[in-house]
Formats: sequence, structure tokens, C-alpha cells
Amino acid sequence: MVTIVFWIFVCGVVGGVTNALSERTKSTPFDWYALGLRLAQGILAAGTIPLFLQLIGNNTVSNILDPAKSGSAPESILVLIGFCLIASLFSRTYLEGLSLKVMQLRKEVEQSKEKIDAVESAVVEPPAPKKTSPVQRASLPNEAELVIGALKKGPYRIRSADGLLKQLNDPVWKEKLQPQLNALESDGLVRSVDTKFGKGWTLTAEGHNLD
Repeated sequence: MVTIVFWIFVCGVVGGVTNALSERTKSTPFDWYALGLRLAQGILAAGTIPLFLQLIGNNTVSNILDPAKSGSAPESILVLIGFCLIASLFSRTYLEGLSLKVMQLRKEVEQSKEKIDAVESAVVEPPAPKKTSPVQRASLPNEAELVIGALKKGPYRIRSADGLLKQLNDPVWKEKLQPQLNALESDGLVRSVDTKFGKGWTLTAEGHNLD
């Protein structure tokens, strides 16, 4: 971590001083304010490089933090220095572009969450289940019981697979949920519903009347 902070600071200073000197002419007096501003911009731009590398899926920072695992710490440090120097030299343009990228990603995440919520709430609810003879819950596997329980306790009658995964809150369900839903559909306990947002799942009358 100390190595990363050190090179971020050094590259930020180098870029800031370079920008300040490039804007100065022989006829203009030395401006401490301009120098301080360019230094601040250079260090700030270099300091955002770990975030930038994370956004583009680059492992340079993790390689430096864990050299024993990566085995490429020297090369990664050189890559980090190069990114930091470029960012500090073009600090104003770089910071504007990065801020726009972050805002765009935030908007995409919010839209994805809204779409998932809409799958669960903006569909037409099926008719109320008819009363049928109850099915004994003891005859179901434990995993099937958990899925049935999630469909019963959820806030909406029609659920998306993503919504069920969030409610079940266990990574093992990432692979098990879809096969379990298919099996329950074959048993007549759940049924799939096509909506404009994709496939949803709801309990049948038999599923509602499980004891």
C-alpha cells in the first residue's frame, strides 16, 4: 500500500509541475497559485488511478499488494507509474472523463435495480388459487420447501429468479434455483409466467395449499 501511495504522490507532483511550467512563458511572472492548482489536480488525478483500473478490470493494484501470488510486482509498478503519469499530465480532461464514466455506471446500476423490482411488481397477478386437497409438506425435499416458502413469504405473487436469489440469500442457490423451479413446475406446484420483463414464477393452487 505504501508503494502505491508513494508513486501516486510522485507522479501527481511530476505531472502537476510539468503542467504548470508548460503554461508559463518567459514574460510571465512565477505564479504560486497556478503551481498549487496544477499540483492538486495532478495528485488528485493520479490518486484516482486505482479506481480507474478497477473499473476497467485491470489487476495491477492487486498484483502490487500481493506480489507473492502474482509474481509480477515490478512490472505492475511500472504499469501503475505509467497510468499515473498520463492521468496527472492530462488531469483536467482525465478527471472530467472519469467522473462521467462513474455517473454512467451509477445510472446503469440504478436502472438494473429498477428493472428487477419491476419484474416483481409490475406484472398482472394471476387469479386467486382455488382450494384443493392439501399436499403434505413432509413429502417434499428440504430445498423444495425453501423455494416454496420464499414464494409464499415474498412481497409479490409473481417473482423473478433474481428476486428469489436475493431472498434466499445463499450463493449455493445460484446453481440450484433454476433446476429446483423446473422440478417444482413438473410437480405442478409452481408455474412460469411470461412478462414483458422476462420469465417470472408463481405458486399454483397446489403450491399455495401445501401443509
